Amino acid sequence: MKRRLVCLVVAPALFALGCGLSRGAVGEYSPTIDLKVETLGLMSRADEPYAEHAEEVEALLLRLYKAAEYDRWYVGRELYRMWEVLLDPSEASVVGYFELWSELGTLEPAFIDDALHGEEGIAVHFDRILVAQFQ
Repeated sequence: MKRRLVCLVVAPALFALGCGLSRGAVGEYSPTIDLKVETLGLMSRADEPYAEHAEEVEALLLRLYKAAEYDRWYVGRELYRMWEVLLDPSEASVVGYFELWSELGTLEPAFIDDALHGEEGIAVHFDRILVAQFQ
């Protein structure tokens, strides 16, 4: 009788708990959302001297690399490839953007807007990662 009670009560509870914690659950939180907002916010200030934001850039890049590594080891290779595109210094990426800002000192507002929100802008890359995380 006890065994049946356990099966009837505990098994459905564990199933419900598992469903609630699965990836893609409504209302699920992803630290990538914070990173997206933080990254776009910092990138939007590239019309100011880089030197004023160098420490913020370094700290943000560290958090981005940590998130990419987490997804590499705990989520999967496909998602990690999306992070690689976002962080590849040789591409139109976050790293490339910050390197250019560092070299030039400031960036033009039109360039900033395109890099953030253009057809292949940083926001689009973050959105691809978020969609993959919530599937």
